[in-house]
Formats: sequence, structure tokens, C-alpha cells
Amino acid sequence: MDEIKGFKKSYCLTSVVFVVCGIVLLAWPDISMTTFCYALGVMGIIYGVAHIVIYLTKDHMVSIMEMDLVTGIVTTAFGVFVLVNDKIFISILPFAIGVILMLEAVIKLQNSLDLKKLEFKKWWIVLILAMVFMGIGLLLVCNPFKETTILIYVIGGSLLGDGLVDLWTMFLLTRLLKKLRKKEKESQNPVAEKQEVAYWVDETEKK
Repeated sequence: MDEIKGFKKSYCLTSVVFVVCGIVLLAWPDISMTTFCYALGVMGIIYGVAHIVIYLTKDHMVSIMEMDLVTGIVTTAFGVFVLVNDKIFISILPFAIGVILMLEAVIKLQNSLDLKKLEFKKWWIVLILAMVFMGIGLLLVCNPFKETTILIYVIGGSLLGDGLVDLWTMFLLTRLLKKLRKKEKESQNPVAEKQEVAYWVDETEKK
């Protein structure tokens, strides 16, 4: 359960970061890509160092199956790379965002199938959204945009939408799992009561 809670927190935190980055790009589309890369690099370092500190200060019996140290090192290295090689990163930014969106689309595809298994009637909405983000990811990988402003709008809108959809999907999965667990407990209680009554009757007859 602790591992699942840790995954949910990390997943939701990543989604919130996507939402914030999306809002920033949409609110200030004239922001230079260099400024955005510097901000992204600093955020990556802060996020990575925070995870490393969490790993070093947490009880190792609790964090034995968690990935805080790996996440911290990788994210910190990413932030340093962006700050040191901002021009290289700018040139590959659309490609990188496109690949991330395609990976996120695969996760959404799995989430839609999970929702279907949990008998969520509108699971197909998540499936359609997964296909949409897959298409946007492919578009960014090809990068046919000649104007930087349009590219920033597309990246900002994609990150914002992706983060919001992920938060909504996680909310649905969590709520459905809680309902299923509640039904399972309710269905098990009558059986347990019958077993107790049968045991009491059997003991009474022996006496």
C-alpha cells in the first residue's frame, strides 16, 4: 500500500508540474525558449535534490522499494544538462516533448483499459484522449512549425491538457478502487457472520 501511495504522489506531482509549465507557456507565449529552458533546468535540480534528500532522511525499511534516489539523480542530472547545454536542448525540445507525450499516451491507454475492467462506463473517453495525445506527440516529433510562438502554444496546451487528464484519470481510478474495496468488504461480512454463528451453534451442541 505504501508503494502504491508513493506512486500516486509521484504521478500526481508530475501531472501538476505539467499543468504549471503549460499555464506558464500559454500565459506568456512570447517568453524566450532560453528563459523557459533555464526555468525548467532549475525546477529539475530542485525536484531532484528534494527526492535525494527524501531518500537520505527516510526510514530505509519504508523506502526500500521506492525510487526516490534514482529519480533524484536522473532529474538533477537532467536539470544540470539543460542549464549547461541550453542551445542543444532548445533544438531538441519539440522532439523531447513529443516523445514524452507519446509515452504519456501509452500510459493513458493502459488507464483506459483499467477503467474498463473496473466497469467505468465512459472509459472510452480516456482512450480517445490517449489517441489525441499520441497524435500531438507525433506532430511535435515531426515539428512542422515555422513560428516559435505557435510551437510554444502547442507545447503549452499539450502539457496543460496532459497534466489535467492525468489528474482526472488518477481521481477516477482511486474512486473506483475505493468503491470496489467497500463492496468486497460488505460482501465478506455476511459470510464471516454466518461462520461465527455456525461455530457457536456447533460448540453449543457439543456441550
